[in-house]
Amino acid sequence: MSETETKKIYSSIRESLATKRYFPNISILGEFSPESQTLHIKEISAGDLRDLFAAEATVEFCRRSAILFHEFTHWADMVGTLRGRSYLRKIYECHKLLGDKRQPTDERKFFKFIDLHDESRRLMMPKYYRVLESASERHRAADKWIAELSAGREFDSLGKLDDSKPILFVRFRDKETHELLVRQPVVAGALWEVNAVWSEMMTNQENVAQLPDGTAIVEEYRLKRDFEQSYFNKDLTIYSAPAHLLSYFAEIECIYDTYRLSAIIAHCILNLSTEQYKKLRLPSVMSPWRELFRGFIRTENPAFAYAVVCANASVWKAGSNEYDWLDSALAKSGLPNSAQIFDNALAIMQAAGPIQHSDRYDTMMSYILSLGPQLLNARRSEPHPAITPSIVTKYSLVTPGVFDEDGDIFNLGDNQFDYEKFDPMFMWEADNKLFTWTQNFLGACRT
Repeated sequence: MSETETKKIYSSIRESLATKRYFPNISILGEFSPESQTLHIKEISAGDLRDLFAAEATVEFCRRSAILFHEFTHWADMVGTLRGRSYLRKIYECHKLLGDKRQPTDERKFFKFIDLHDESRRLMMPKYYRVLESASERHRAADKWIAELSAGREFDSLGKLDDSKPILFVRFRDKETHELLVRQPVVAGALWEVNAVWSEMMTNQENVAQLPDGTAIVEEYRLKRDFEQSYFNKDLTIYSAPAHLLSYFAEIECIYDTYRLSAIIAHCILNLSTEQYKKLRLPSVMSPWRELFRGFIRTENPAFAYAVVCANASVWKAGSNEYDWLDSALAKSGLPNSAQIFDNALAIMQAAGPIQHSDRYDTMMSYILSLGPQLLNARRSEPHPAITPSIVTKYSLVTPGVFDEDGDIFNLGDNQFDYEKFDPMFMWEADNKLFTWTQNFLGACRT
C-alpha cells in the first residue's frame, strides 16, 4: 500500500470513528482506541516526533512525550491487567464474528455486539446520569469539596430501572455553602484515566529535569498550574472523581500524593479476580445501599471496589509506606494484600495458555496478551505503577507504535514491537468495521 493510500484510508476511518466516544480520552492531542489497541497522536508528524526525540530535550519534547506515555498507559492497562484483558477478549470475539466477511451471517451470535457496546458505554456512562450545576464557578486549588456517596440503578433498554446493574454516584458540594456542584457516576474508565494521568505527571517530572534550569522552573510552574486547574474543574470531575474520593476519605492535602495513591489503588483493583470480588465487604458508609451490593459484586464493578477501598483507607500520613497503607485498607475491605492480588493476577495470565490460531485475529490477540505479564511485573516492582521513559528502559518493555495524523507509525521505544504478529493498520480498519456493524445492528434492537 502506498503512502498516499495509507493516509487516505487512515483519515477516512478517523472521520468515520469520530462519533465513537466510549473511552476516557481526555487529551485533545492523543487518543487510545481499545477496539484496535492502537495509539494516536495529533498535530505532529511521525517524522517530527523522531526528530524531537533524537534531539536535546525541549519544552515541546516534554509535552509530546507526556501525552504519548499517557496513552501508552491506557494500552498497558488494557494488556497488563485482568480487567483490561477480559475486555480485550470480548472485543476479539466480535472481531472474529465479523472476520473477513462484509457482514456476519450467524445472527444467533449478534448479541455479542450489543454486549460489547453496553460494556464499552459503561466505561464512562451516558451523560444522562450526570448532573452538572452550571451556575457554580470553577473552584480553586485552595478550595475544598465535600464528597458524598449515593447509589442508584441503570435504566435498561426499555427505560425501566435495572436492579441487576447498580451505579455508584458521588456528589461534590462546596464545603462552605454545601451547594451541589456535580453529581455523577463513579465509572470504571476513570480508573484507567487516573493511571494514565499519573504516568503523564511522572513523565513530565523526568523530562523537565532534562531542561535548562531557567526553562525547567517555568515549565514546572506551568505544569503545576494546569494540573490544579484540571483537578478542580467541575467539568472534568468525571475523570478526577476517583482521586477526589480518596482525598476526601484519606484526608490527603497534596494533589500529587492523591494521584500517586489513587493510581496504586486503581492498578490493584484492575487486577482483582472474580473470586476476590466475592470477598469484598461493604463498609458502613455504604450500608444504606446494601440491597444493591450483590449487583455490584455480580458485575465486578471496579469503580465500586475502588470506592470500598477508599472508604476503608486510614488517614494518609506523609512518609508512610504506600503498600502497607494500601494493604491495611484491602484487609478491611475483605481482600488479600496487594502482593497476593498481583501474584494471583500473574498466575491467571500465565495459566491462560496459548491461543488456538484459527485466524489472523487469534495471532494478534495472542501476541498482545503475551506482553501482559511483563507489564504487570514491571509496575508491581516499583513504588507506584506509573509508566515513564525510565521504566520502559529499566524493564526493556515492548512498546507499541503510535499513529500520526497521516497514518505513519512512530515507535515509542527502542524495543522491537512485532508488526508481523500485530498489524496496527489492519486493526484500525477492523475497529471501523466493528463500529459500523454495531451501529447498524443497534438500529434493529434499540430503536
